[in-house]
Amino acid sequence: MLFHDVKCIVYGTLIAEDGRCWLDRNLGASRVATTIYDSLAYGSLYQWGRASDGHQLIAGWDNSIGTAVNGTTSTLSSTDTPGHSNFILVSGEWRVPKNLSLWQGVNGINNPCPPGFRLPTITEWQTYITAANVTNAASFYSSQLKILRSGKRVSTDGLVQLATFFGYYWSSSLSTGWDRDWASCNVFFYDGGVFPNAKPDGSCDGGSERANGQPVRCIHD
Repeated sequence: MLFHDVKCIVYGTLIAEDGRCWLDRNLGASRVATTIYDSLAYGSLYQWGRASDGHQLIAGWDNSIGTAVNGTTSTLSSTDTPGHSNFILVSGEWRVPKNLSLWQGVNGINNPCPPGFRLPTITEWQTYITAANVTNAASFYSSQLKILRSGKRVSTDGLVQLATFFGYYWSSSLSTGWDRDWASCNVFFYDGGVFPNAKPDGSCDGGSERANGQPVRCIHD
């Protein structure tokens, strides 16, 4: 078992359908999901590339609205560690100038995962989705990782919203599509499909603004 995060959460591990070792829950989640809408399993919502500095913490949920532990700021960061626990409000990139080396590998800058773990690449997400025969939100939840729609924190206003129809999970990979200047790759899914949009070069077409807050699931290196 692993101890991690400011809340001293104890994480378990599992060997999933792809043969890889993953954490058994999202970062910040107090337990493994017991239903497809289990608020205790939603976990934290990270801006892409930031460490576990408090900006990611969610205190609880009331129906489809979540309450963040810490507030917001419109001041962008010029460093990898902003030096505060506020969620940075901006459309696009929270760090200026951007640093595309964040979250790259187990020893990467600001890796929020426990020792020996890191964010999966978009290709690793694709491999898992294929191995587990994931085709929509329901089959994602019924897979061994029990991936559920854990909400997001909107980059422009800081609102915490349960993704009733859509789900999003960060990867460590960078977009090389039209949005490459401000987006990183994520898994996007709903009742009708799952879209990693992985490309052969390990990047993705499309993605999400790096300032958005989204869930993280860690894979062993």
